[in-house]
Amino acid sequence: VVERQSVQIDSLMKKVDNQTARSMRKNVIISGLVENEHEDPKETVAKFFEEEMNITPKISVAHRLGDNFAGRKTLQPMVTKCASIDEKKMIFQNVGSLKGKKKQ
Repeated sequence: VVERQSVQIDSLMKKVDNQTARSMRKNVIISGLVENEHEDPKETVAKFFEEEMNITPKISVAHRLGDNFAGRKTLQPMVTKCASIDEKKMIFQNVGSLKGKKKQ
């Protein structure tokens, strides 16, 4: 009985790992974006893509990693979830446009 349950647990863990990986397929992490206390992350990312990369991908969700701003001295990376895999591909195809540009 214990052995069968162990096999079931392993199977369920693999399914959870697979589901987690699939849910993050459309994510892009952006580092170095200047932040302020009252920013709208989705708007910040959209502005970055438009001004720095000359593209307008559809973004469904964006947020900063880590704690709230509250006087932090380092820039937190931004996680952006694209509306589709094609939107993510568009971003990565245009990454070369950032070469040679200074960080914000």
